[in-house]
Amino acid sequence: MLALGSYARQELCPSSDVDVLLLHRSGSIANVADALWYPLWDAGFVLGHATRTSSEAFHLAESDLETLTSLLDVRIVAGAASVDADALVHRVRRLARRRRDSLIAELSAASFRRRERPGRLGEVLEPDLKDGGGGLRDIHSLRWAGWAKGPGGASALVAVGALHGEDLEALALANNALLDTRVALHRSTGRPSDRLSLQDQDAVASLLGAQDADSLVRGLSEHARRVSWIAAEAWGSLDSRTTPKRGLRRLRGGDSELAEGVVQRHGVVSLSAGAAVDGSLVLRTAAHAALLNARIDRDSLERMRGTAEPLWSDDDRYYLIEWLRAGHSAITVAEALDHVGVLTTILPEWVNVRSMPQRNAYHRFTVDRHLLETVAESAALLSSDLKSSDADVVNALTRPDVLIFAALLHDIGKGQPGDHSEVGAAIARGFAKRVGLDIEGARLLEWLVLNHLLMADTATRRDLDDPATLERFVAQVKNAETVILLHALTVADSRATGPAAWGPTKAALVSELRERALLAISAGSVTPAGLDPFVGYEDLITAGVLTVQWSEIEEGRIQCAVIAPDRPGLLGAVASALALADLDISSVSAATHSSGMALEIFSGVDRFGRLGNQNERSKATGRIEAACAGEDFSDRLTARAVAYRSPTAKRGATSVTIDPTASTTATVVEVYADDEVGRFARIAMILSGEGVDVTAARATTIGDRIVDVFYVQINGEKIEASEALAELRKAIIDGLEDS
Repeated sequence: MLALGSYARQELCPSSDVDVLLLHRSGSIANVADALWYPLWDAGFVLGHATRTSSEAFHLAESDLETLTSLLDVRIVAGAASVDADALVHRVRRLARRRRDSLIAELSAASFRRRERPGRLGEVLEPDLKDGGGGLRDIHSLRWAGWAKGPGGASALVAVGALHGEDLEALALANNALLDTRVALHRSTGRPSDRLSLQDQDAVASLLGAQDADSLVRGLSEHARRVSWIAAEAWGSLDSRTTPKRGLRRLRGGDSELAEGVVQRHGVVSLSAGAAVDGSLVLRTAAHAALLNARIDRDSLERMRGTAEPLWSDDDRYYLIEWLRAGHSAITVAEALDHVGVLTTILPEWVNVRSMPQRNAYHRFTVDRHLLETVAESAALLSSDLKSSDADVVNALTRPDVLIFAALLHDIGKGQPGDHSEVGAAIARGFAKRVGLDIEGARLLEWLVLNHLLMADTATRRDLDDPATLERFVAQVKNAETVILLHALTVADSRATGPAAWGPTKAALVSELRERALLAISAGSVTPAGLDPFVGYEDLITAGVLTVQWSEIEEGRIQCAVIAPDRPGLLGAVASALALADLDISSVSAATHSSGMALEIFSGVDRFGRLGNQNERSKATGRIEAACAGEDFSDRLTARAVAYRSPTAKRGATSVTIDPTASTTATVVEVYADDEVGRFARIAMILSGEGVDVTAARATTIGDRIVDVFYVQINGEKIEASEALAELRKAIIDGLEDS
């Protein structure tokens, strides 16, 4: 009986599968196997089991990578056929050495795929401890690659120069930390999970004796980043040994010169022999490595360790911008410099955000990785190769350097006391002075960091048809260059944050705000739109008949216009019917005609793609008509919300912010609460119950939380009395907490 996998390595976690191979010589073994497996199954173990002869196992290893690698890590559990087992392992390890090039190529490719999905363990907020980039599987893969090079597992990679001696100690420490966390995760959840979800991090941290969840995740990030970088260097080194690069223009000694003190050899960027290492040379090297999407030689990185900060000449700033504008390859260079402690020498501001987790479902990455991703997204917008309306506008910028620096620093204030935008603006001011940015560039940079959320918040939480919205926005941005800079930063920041932060609805609203602001600045004043809300619907309003119209707008969004006799609670009733049809509402406009007919226009995302089907759309129309006629769907919505609600999820607090000054015609109510089916409709019904009319609304979902914004009036007037506002706030909070 051979143990395989984590059982062989004596690293079983509480809910791990027990992987075993029953090795036999010939004849019927079924009765023996059943006698072994059934008691284990009865005891509740999950077995990964196989029954094979040595020849069968070896032939399978010849054609299947997973079998081959599993047989590189084996341990005899019981039985007298140890000679057979030893012979099998010996044959498999010889097979690995014969096929070392293809085996290493496959292991390397799998490692880089894991970086993309499920993502880098050290930089995502809910890391996969086993299969994430820098996780346990990367450590195992290096051991298997070592067997392909010679005896000793990972130690063999030191012998061939793919790993350094200290790397083995770093890998062992990381393996222990990751394994301890995985054991605690299994104990905490009672299931075989490898993903350290946000909701489990507090319990796991407590089991491990960590100060708190942030401390746990930050410590794991340090280990995982080290593993990820060591693995990437090892694969790169092994690749350069198996597939030497050809065709380079070579200088004496086989080098091609890139800049003063910087050379390229076999596709790797290095410091030239004898070059005096200072901050300027680090920046030149970083820029060329990023532009070539090439590794920096490890010995060169070690020579950079302890380098002083650059003097920040014009050339230094130029190379910093060139490095950052290279896109995603700039992130790889930043990782390499971070490994030897040089990144925080170049950017002392980086110390506070390095490996800092962001414990919400809105973000994908740690703060530092998010900043670098935002830089890469900004670089993509600035690239002439990217064809999009956003890139076309950004190409008109006169200060792309300010955009890059703003992307780098916009969240740099996170984790420190105070509002992160205000703290970040002060840090940006110091950065600009330190690197010698000109006065106008420094002013723009500080403003962008301070106001980096302004455009997104205005576009998604305010009514763009309200003249006060545009007046306020233009008064803050002041000129076209700032509008374009802020728009580019908003797009890059949102894309870098993740799918929860960027979609067709937000993109359309942000672009609309940009165009309206540019038009107003060009005209020299903000002219009230004066739009008739009933344009295009005059005949239906005049007919006075209940009508439901569907249309598809940009990028999969759906619009539903309802013309119906007005009555109290109509908005909430229609929203309830749409929620049951699974329309994820993102914006609403509502108006009542002098004839008594109401026009309500809802737009949103067809969550499950059902409303494109005519039958489903007809069902939804019938439900809307029933709601307009007075049928109450609130019980059905509540039942569905309860059915979808996770019994273990922690419920967040509900908060309500009311601003009577944000609009000249209405009071703006912002509701922050847990996301649930029909939540928007529930709030609309609460408002109706308080005798409040809704004229416009915006709905935003951020992970498992919502921010719903309502423009409200009573009898056509905004609500300003403090007592009335307090009562309205209490009614919303009480109504949602009771639901």
